[in-house]
Amino acid sequence: MKSMTDSKAPRARTDGRRTLLVYMDAALIKELKKAALDHERNVYEIVEEAARDWLYRAAGKKGAALSTSKTSLQRQTKATRSVK
Repeated sequence: MKSMTDSKAPRARTDGRRTLLVYMDAALIKELKKAALDHERNVYEIVEEAARDWLYRAAGKKGAALSTSKTSLQRQTKATRSVK
């Protein structure tokens, strides 16, 4: 039986990203992977961009402000793309 000290700790990313498990439709996952290849991007970059856009729109509908502005979110997305 393995002890807790024998198990490996999760690998830390240098970009500060954390893991988020999301269940999605299989066909949507397949299309996301194809789009990522076609646009030479990682799937997580596309999903992050979509999530940021959705949060910005949702905040606008409620009349609330996000903790970061749309411009800041766009800069984060562009910076993610240029890291490659």
